[in-house]
Amino acid sequence: MNLLKLKNSHILKFSLLLFSCLLAIGCLSEGDTFGDDTDLRSLEDLDIGTLAIPAFLDNSQTCFNIEFPIQLISNTNTLISISKLSELEEFTKSQSELFFTSGIVMPFDISFDGNSRTIDTQSKYQDLVSQCSLQTISDFYQNIENKNCISFNFPIELTIDNTSIAIENNTELAQTISNSQSFDINYPLEVFDLNQNIIEVKNDFDFFNILKECSNTTFCFEHTIDLIQQENEYPTFSFFAEIISIEPDTSAEILNEITYTWTVNGEERTDKTTPSADFIFNEDGVYEICVTTLIENCDTITKCTSITVSENTLFCFDYTIDLTQQENQLPTYSFFAEIISNEPDVSTEAFSKLTYAWTVNGEERLDKTNSFSDFVFNEDGIYEVCVTTQVENCDIVTECTSITVSENILICKDLEISLRLLEEGSSLYEFRVPEEFIEKYASFQWQIANEFQENTAHILSFDFSNLEKDVYLICVTGFGDECQENNDMICEEIDLR
Repeated sequence: MNLLKLKNSHILKFSLLLFSCLLAIGCLSEGDTFGDDTDLRSLEDLDIGTLAIPAFLDNSQTCFNIEFPIQLISNTNTLISISKLSELEEFTKSQSELFFTSGIVMPFDISFDGNSRTIDTQSKYQDLVSQCSLQTISDFYQNIENKNCISFNFPIELTIDNTSIAIENNTELAQTISNSQSFDINYPLEVFDLNQNIIEVKNDFDFFNILKECSNTTFCFEHTIDLIQQENEYPTFSFFAEIISIEPDTSAEILNEITYTWTVNGEERTDKTTPSADFIFNEDGVYEICVTTLIENCDTITKCTSITVSENTLFCFDYTIDLTQQENQLPTYSFFAEIISNEPDVSTEAFSKLTYAWTVNGEERLDKTNSFSDFVFNEDGIYEVCVTTQVENCDIVTECTSITVSENILICKDLEISLRLLEEGSSLYEFRVPEEFIEKYASFQWQIANEFQENTAHILSFDFSNLEKDVYLICVTGFGDECQENNDMICEEIDLR
C-alpha cells in the first residue's frame, strides 16, 4: 500500500486542461486498487457528475503518448501510482469533488515523434502543452470574459510566488495570468450563471463541473426574421436577414451563436453563411430565396421570399401617380397620369418601360394605353376613373379619382368648398363656397351622396347621422350669367371616420 502525503516531491500542476476527453462515467467501490503497490482511499456516493481526465492524460487526444508508470497527485496531496492505461481510465471514473487529480509528479516520460522524451521541468511541460496546442485552465481564465454562460463575481484571489493577489476585473485577471508562469486560484470563489445567480466554486473539480454544464448550455431565444431585399444591380440580387428578437435584452454574444443557411429554389448555397447574401441570376425566371437560422440545439426558423428575374427587372423604381383632370369639352373628359419618382436619377429608359391600363367603374378600357386618356360620358352619373401602371415584373401602382357627370356641367378647378363640424361629437357639418366666388355665380346647386339638395345658397348645413356610409362625395355647381349651358362644378370627399 502506497498512500503518501507529498512533502518535497517535485510536482507539476496540470492546470487541468480544458478541452478534456470524457471517458465513461463511473464510480469506485471500497477496496478498489490501481497496480500492485497503490491503494486509493475509500469514497462514498461517487455516482455524481465527474471531472473528465485532462486531455494531457489521454493518448488519443494529444500529439504524444505517456509512458507508464506515472505518479499523480490528488487534491488531498495523496500520491497515486498508475502502471498502465487501464488503471488510468478506471481512476478517471472515480474522481469527485472530494478527490480528483491535480498534478503529475516529475520526471515522467513520453513518446513524441517516435522518440522518448523526459519531462522534468516546468518549462519543458509548457513547451509540450504549446507544441500540442492544448488549452489550459490559464487560457480559460484569461478569456472568461468571452464566455456566454458564466462570469466571475469579483474580487477573486490568486496566489503567485506564495503571495496572495486580489483581482478586481477580467482585464486585470488576464494581464496578471499572462505575466505569470504559474499561479493558484484561491478557493472558494463565486461565479454568476446566465441568469445572474451566484454559484459557489469550492475547488478545481467543482469549477470544471460548472464549466462542463456551461459548455452544454444553449442560447435559444425567440426571434423572427425580416428578409430584406437590398438595392440590386441586375443580374445581382442582394438580401439581408435581420434578426428581430421577441425577448428583451438579447445579448450580442447570443446573436453571434446564430448560423445561417441560404437556399435558392430549395438548393442549399453552402457558400452563403452570413446574414447577407448576394445571388447572381443570369436566366429569367421566378426564384424562391430562403434563409434558415439556427442556434445549436434550438429550433430552426426559416423565412422565404420570391423574386421574378427578367431583363426589365433592372428598370424597377419607386414612384407615385398624380392623376389630374384636364380642361374638358363636354361630354369629353380628359385625364393625365403624371409619374412622380421617389428615387433620384431614374433613367428615361425606365420611364419608357411603363405600361398604362385605364378603367372606368372597374371596367378596363383596352383602347387607352398611355399616360393621357379621354373619356366620353353621355349619361349623367358618378364615374370612378383609375389608371394602373407597371414596369414588367415590378410593383403595380394604381391611382383613382371620381367625377360627377351631369347635363351642362363643366368640371373645372376654379370653384372651391370649405367645410367645418358645427357641433363637437355630432354629424352636423357646414359646407361653404368661399366669398370670392359669390359674385361670379348667381346660384349654387349642392349634391350629397348623389342626391340634389334644395338649398341654392353658397352655404349648406347637412346632418349625416341618418346615413350609413363613412365616405361621401360632396359636389357644388355654380351657375353664372355668362355660362348658361356650361357651369362650374367641384367635388370633394368627406370621411366621417
